[in-house]
Amino acid sequence: MGCVVTAHLYLGSDRSLRGCLFSAESFAHPAKLHLGFLRWLGNEYTTPGQHVADPMGGVGSAFLLALEQRDVTVLDVEPRWLALAHDNAARIHRAAGLFAGRMAVIQHDARQPWPVRPDVALFSPPYACRAGTNAATRRSVFNRRAKLLNSGVLSNRWKELVVKIDAQPGALGAELFHYGAHPDQIGHLRSGRYWDAMGEVYRRAHEALPVGGLMILVIKDHIRDGRRVHVCDETVARVTGLGFDLAARHARHLEQLSLWQRRRREQGLLVVEEEEALVFRRAA
Repeated sequence: MGCVVTAHLYLGSDRSLRGCLFSAESFAHPAKLHLGFLRWLGNEYTTPGQHVADPMGGVGSAFLLALEQRDVTVLDVEPRWLALAHDNAARIHRAAGLFAGRMAVIQHDARQPWPVRPDVALFSPPYACRAGTNAATRRSVFNRRAKLLNSGVLSNRWKELVVKIDAQPGALGAELFHYGAHPDQIGHLRSGRYWDAMGEVYRRAHEALPVGGLMILVIKDHIRDGRRVHVCDETVARVTGLGFDLAARHARHLEQLSLWQRRRREQGLLVVEEEEALVFRRAA
């Protein structure tokens, strides 16, 4: 069977839904799964009672599928995000009650053998964060954020969120929109180190999934040195070499660009305005 390709999906903002079901602190994660896209993929590729795992789960956006009777396990290495994932699982449980699927949160490095055997792995690999953990980068991030806070661009709601998160024990401060500082964090790796790390994650997914099981990656290209880096195509090439077949590609139009992307577009610079869901099926 050939690969199914869809035209751009226009799913609107998920801000209202996230605000209703997830904690305000969850907005600080730099790469949250779009809830509308997540729900669309869940309806297309999973059924009630199936077990869905997000091995790079962040704040637990995948728990949205528990509202539709999927069992969901979220794994991540960062204690900060895991704490929010626990909180968000509790919020989903209160919203759905006895009708929710089972939910679990586990601290785990996705490059190691997975402690679960899901029917579907659905996750968003890191792909565009440029922050690092060295002192110079921290100062740069802090200075840019300070200018932004004082520019009048951010609403009072966003300013209040910044202050609230900074006040949390163990908060990353200037690294508000930073993947984290755990030594096993993949989000800040670049080039060969990034691909080596993600190759291990994809191999572990192949081990954990049954024959015919699905791995769905929500990912997008990015811009580096003024040129488009074709992360999606590179991911397809690498994953299909590990025993997966590409079953489908779906693109979602990014209706809400980040502040930095909007500034680039205003300057006539290249901007990536879509993300893709790459659907792989584990071959025998």
